[in-house]
Amino acid sequence: MKSILFFLLGAILPLFSVAQLDRTANSAFYSAGLPVPSDIVGKRDLIGSEFLNDNWANAIVELKNNQVFKDIMVKYNVLDDVLYFQGEKEVAMKFVVPVAEFSLLADNSYKSARVFKSGFPKIDKFDGATFYQVLAEGEALLLKKEVKKIVENREYNSAITTKEIVNSIKYFLFYDGKITEVKKDKSFFINNLGKSKELDTFITDNKVNFKNEDHLVRLILYFNSLNK
Repeated sequence: MKSILFFLLGAILPLFSVAQLDRTANSAFYSAGLPVPSDIVGKRDLIGSEFLNDNWANAIVELKNNQVFKDIMVKYNVLDDVLYFQGEKEVAMKFVVPVAEFSLLADNSYKSARVFKSGFPKIDKFDGATFYQVLAEGEALLLKKEVKKIVENREYNSAITTKEIVNSIKYFLFYDGKITEVKKDKSFFINNLGKSKELDTFITDNKVNFKNEDHLVRLILYFNSLNK
């Protein structure tokens, strides 16, 4: 009887040790009760990707409780507006504590970090949990929102319906506690920001193209410089 008991203990203890090792290896997350496993394989009946990038990206993440985690691999699901991180053995994990902001660090595709923040006022279907990429920051913020939606298509005389992800981009201005969707013309910025003389001169002298993202960034940075 004793020999059977020792045999069973010998079989169970190594498994227990491995489980403990897996759990403590990421103790910063587990001790805070932050992650839960999540299936992010994707909606397999869709054409197109739900994610900002299909590959995992190195990031810095700040949670709503002010905890900051550096050098973790994340993947941002734009369709569902959810950030995931890569846990032990490359298991996809979902944060329990809400994410306040995250920065995707520079890589081969992007020369500088891309910062995404939540916590802005509600506008249309977007709310305080929505992530926006911050393109220009200061007294006024220029925000970029990549939008993905599902469109159903059915070919003529076909019984098969396909679901495709369609991408679009919206820009928003956050100023004086209000968020407004950007209209790409001079009057929008002058009406919402003021400083009409200075902005008008800058727009004319720099031949600002309101359909060009870099031009919009420079315009907001210039406006913020006026208020320093």
